[in-house]
Amino acid sequence: MLKNKVNIVTILDICSTKVVCVIAKLMHNKKYDVIGIGYTRAEGIKSGMISDISLAQNSIISAVSAAEKMAGTKATRAYITISSNSLLSHHIVTQIAVTGKDITNKDLNKLSLDAIQICKNQQLEIIHTFACDYILDDNRGILNPIGMYGNKLACRFHILSAPSNNLLNLHNCIIKAGLEIENYVSAAYAAGLACLTKDDIETGVTLIDFGAGVTSFAIFENDQLVYADAIPIGGNHITSDIAKMLCLTISESERIKNLYGGVIPTDLDLNEIIDVKMENDDDHHDINRAQLIEIIQARIEEIIQIIEDKLRNYSITNNNKIVITGGVARTLRLKEFLAHRLKAKVLIGYPKKISTMNNQNNSLELSTALGVLSHINDNIMSAVMDGFDQKNNTHLKNLISWFKKTFL
Repeated sequence: MLKNKVNIVTILDICSTKVVCVIAKLMHNKKYDVIGIGYTRAEGIKSGMISDISLAQNSIISAVSAAEKMAGTKATRAYITISSNSLLSHHIVTQIAVTGKDITNKDLNKLSLDAIQICKNQQLEIIHTFACDYILDDNRGILNPIGMYGNKLACRFHILSAPSNNLLNLHNCIIKAGLEIENYVSAAYAAGLACLTKDDIETGVTLIDFGAGVTSFAIFENDQLVYADAIPIGGNHITSDIAKMLCLTISESERIKNLYGGVIPTDLDLNEIIDVKMENDDDHHDINRAQLIEIIQARIEEIIQIIEDKLRNYSITNNNKIVITGGVARTLRLKEFLAHRLKAKVLIGYPKKISTMNNQNNSLELSTALGVLSHINDNIMSAVMDGFDQKNNTHLKNLISWFKKTFL
């Protein structure tokens, strides 16, 4: 019988087409080693949201069971990723008077709690709160106002939240699958932590995560996530386009997309012929590879246009650097196409190495799950390990618990 261990964490990444479960072990160097991975096809999940609790529950159980078997341990609690398609990204400015005293952590917490209360009044559940810009007496660009003096302190917060009912449906599904929820983590934020460098997050970068059912995008700058959104279009829609335009089955369309797909047709593609099996037909037929690439390019162009329109509506300009990840990021010449289309430097973001287990962690499909491990290390484990030698310090334990519930 598998037993749960206190130094084990479980991440559940729920996507439109797959459910991924990652189990990792805390090592002596305060880092995590991935010891179990489970994949399963997602049923009852559409665009990152629950559409059938019973089917989704079975998918979760299957992925968790596979990870448990590989890891040789029982998973009882999990960090759950939430697609940007299910989240609301908004900015809130709060301010307080600080006349006559130096600014303390208590003042910063007051600003944060005021912002959180605004969202709670709208029946929204907070997933993340990012302090993007402190403003002291109309002076902007202050990174840390602690110890400073002034009259009025304000802060512009970026808050990611979820409608309470949507989160309740996800919560019930996971509980029925036999897991307790440790915390929720934005998939876009996690993917950024996995694929971006510290310099990227500091100087500014746009991350585009091309998933199967959802394409999410997020903007990082000044060490913060300042915007996140998603559109319910992804790799599955490209496969569907190929099937419709060329009269192929979905499986055959997926096969040729992966083997021969691309975004920029070349002269060689014009002369290359692909042998395919037609829909409801045992005979094989020939199609031109350039035709396949044109179908893929049209859908990619649509995705990028929608992203640009969304950013423009929120008065957000594109950064000069773009990092792409997700399964579609492997598409031949996608990086070059986006660089030309967006007039920016484009790189493929692979997840940072966490363990050496069969090199599976270098998979683009694991970016989000592995990013959650970085989130745990950066925001939770540092506080926990700092107080590890103070087991009797009840105040410290309560502080860590409050911090996790309020801000993570």
